[in-house]
Amino acid sequence: MRMSGLKHPLSGAVYDLTDDGAIEVTTEDGSGTFDKNGVWMSGDLRSCDPQMCNWIASGVHKLAPRRPTSYVQEEES
Repeated sequence: MRMSGLKHPLSGAVYDLTDDGAIEVTTEDGSGTFDKNGVWMSGDLRSCDPQMCNWIASGVHKLAPRRPTSYVQEEES
């Protein structure tokens, strides 16, 4: 299930926290699943920003008083 994600400011990759605590990283070239430390778990995308994975997994980004424009909202179906 896709939750709201955060777009990386340099690469443009979208980082999403999954229900099981993994990080789903999606780019124009593909996607991959990583653990909270940025270690590859599955998918065709093999590299990511480990600091971004750690930040998303920690939930700290949810404490910001306002969300930056780089947040991607979940699409309703």
